Amino acid sequence: MNIYVYLDHNIIDDISKGDFSLKPSDKAIWVYSNENLVEIKRSGNTRFLNVLEDIKARKIELDMNNEFKLIGSAKILEYQSPFDIYDSYLVSVY
Repeated sequence: MNIYVYLDHNIIDDISKGDFSLKPSDKAIWVYSNENLVEIKRSGNTRFLNVLEDIKARKIELDMNNEFKLIGSAKILEYQSPFDIYDSYLVSVY
């Protein structure tokens, strides 16, 4: 059984500074969202992507209806490079 753990940006920041560490895990799946990507863009520092890559974090996407309203479910994507996801995010948003 897997446990999904959402990574608040402050946690990613602390890991990037060496305040503590996480490792990839077969049981705990580290998860991040577009909100993390917003914070990375705002900071202008991609060191956070290294953290996501090192722990093999996976992106969560919230499901919406055709009116772009949240419907209460989400999907966790298979692992992809956070750098690739971030580049796609920048292209789609900016």
